[in-house]
Amino acid sequence: MHLDSIKIIFLVITILLILTLLFSNRKFYDRKLKFLLSSLAISLILLFTIVLKLHHLLRSEFGIPNSLTYSLVLIPFLFHFYQFKFEIIRTNFVLLILSICFISSAVILDLLTDGKIILLPDSDLKEEFLRIVGTGLWMLYYLIYSLKFRNI
Repeated sequence: MHLDSIKIIFLVITILLILTLLFSNRKFYDRKLKFLLSSLAISLILLFTIVLKLHHLLRSEFGIPNSLTYSLVLIPFLFHFYQFKFEIIRTNFVLLILSICFISSAVILDLLTDGKIILLPDSDLKEEFLRIVGTGLWMLYYLIYSLKFRNI
């Protein structure tokens, strides 16, 4: 199995979990509905970025530096985590923090190796591993979130 497929599968499962919650027969209070919609949007952005390899596409086609692409993708994430910090804190947020740490580590490694600041053998493979672990933890967070939500 190609390594990209693993990340895509994790993110598609995450999106399906969120959609299942959104289309359940439960009535949401306004804040939870907004959190789920924002989580769906963030997961779609993550999927879109990984599938298209957005930073490589924008760099090769338009000469946009990876750092700018990553910065622009970071904005909705920061907004989501700031806007829903209290909702996130009431959940198993450690998984989400670990997920973000692994994905961020992959981004930092990508920026450092693409910029020739550091040279690591098999850096692309290391980046892929970090992204796979990060997206796996992302999926696990939403799996646990949806299981707890269904039991409420």
